[in-house]
Amino acid sequence: MHELAMQVGVPDDSLMDYIICGIPDAVVNKSVLYGASSILEFKIKLELYKRTCERREVESKDTTTAKQISTTPAAASEVRCYNCGGRGHQSRECPDAEKGPKCFACRAYGHMSSSCPVKSETQ
Repeated sequence: MHELAMQVGVPDDSLMDYIICGIPDAVVNKSVLYGASSILEFKIKLELYKRTCERREVESKDTTTAKQISTTPAAASEVRCYNCGGRGHQSRECPDAEKGPKCFACRAYGHMSSSCPVKSETQ
């Protein structure tokens, strides 16, 4: 690419910027590539970026493995349902889902605490 850019007369800094913009990654991750003053220095920074990406990939696999481990039955009892407030299941698996949302003020089903008739009577 450098040879092609030299034939057309593209400055090195524009070429490096073009390459950086073509990398499909977040700007914060590509920040290591900025600041190179020569193509040789840019190649070194690209190698550093490549190693950083590989390290991030390994760390994300470790995180995924840790998440899989945390879904064991012991951890499942810590899961809380946002529909009824019960433990051990999520709202998509709630056995009381057909009753509607549970009011956390009066503990009745069919409305939420923001529109609780009992709560508004006591105020």
